[in-house]
Amino acid sequence: MPLKNFNHRKNTRFLLILTLAFVAFSCSKDDENTSCTAPAVEENIIGTWTNNFVTGDVEFKTDGTYTDDNEVFFGYELNGVVYDDRRYNIVEDTLNLSLFAPSGTDSAVVFYLITDNKCNNIEISFDFGGTLIPLTLNRK
Repeated sequence: MPLKNFNHRKNTRFLLILTLAFVAFSCSKDDENTSCTAPAVEENIIGTWTNNFVTGDVEFKTDGTYTDDNEVFFGYELNGVVYDDRRYNIVEDTLNLSLFAPSGTDSAVVFYLITDNKCNNIEISFDFGGTLIPLTLNRK
């Protein structure tokens, strides 16, 4: 009789450990990302992002402006004039980043093709002389 009790406790302990291991390893960060349906990129892009290409963060704001202190995506200076009024908009599958001179009359624009929109990352590409350079924005 004591041996039967011992085997029962051993089996119960084994099943408990197996269950805990299954629960601990069955959920991952990837599972969280796939359960989310991304809003339209115009909404999803709002917030702070890191990227897989250069060091620095970019913050897209609801008013159509963005901060890019390290000039991660775009910086421009002409004849000693720094274009630092940063604005963005999204048209269809293109992210347009614009820089305006302090006078407000001169501007420069760069275009990024939006190739994928997920809850916590957005895939974009930059056309560099006919070669697409892929970039991934990761929500911070």
